[in-house]
Amino acid sequence: MSLFPRAVREALRVGVVGLTVLLCVAWAQAQPTTSPVPYDAEHDARERARIEQERARAEAQYKQARADCYQRFRVNSCLTDARRARRVVIDRLRAEEIVLDDAKRLAEAQAQKQRVEARQAERARQEAAREQEDAERARSRTQPRGNVPAPANR
Repeated sequence: MSLFPRAVREALRVGVVGLTVLLCVAWAQAQPTTSPVPYDAEHDARERARIEQERARAEAQYKQARADCYQRFRVNSCLTDARRARRVVIDRLRAEEIVLDDAKRLAEAQAQKQRVEARQAERARQEAAREQEDAERARSRTQPRGNVPAPANR
């Protein structure tokens, strides 16, 4: 006989497993992202393919675990454990996808910033050239022309 009633033992077990899952997710999200790796489209594609493969493998394992659970006496507990195991894997893969998405978003933002800066520099160069042409035209208007006589005052 146990010290705790069955419901309390089950609640403690669920609490411990839930806490473990939360700690795993928190650890995955707390990984340092202060120095992002330069974005590489090929690496991104390979990682996303790997994540999809792992997700498919986790789903297949979950389906198999569900089928196995129905062969046991404690079906609901077994199904809960199978869902929890799948959720841990799916959450880890989602955290990896978020890192990839952040890197891609950062690279796109940097590329957009460079395009904007290049356009602004081109506009500034064109504006400076236009101002220089206007200044030269203004100077040429104020200078007397060579063979044209000055207007006589009447």
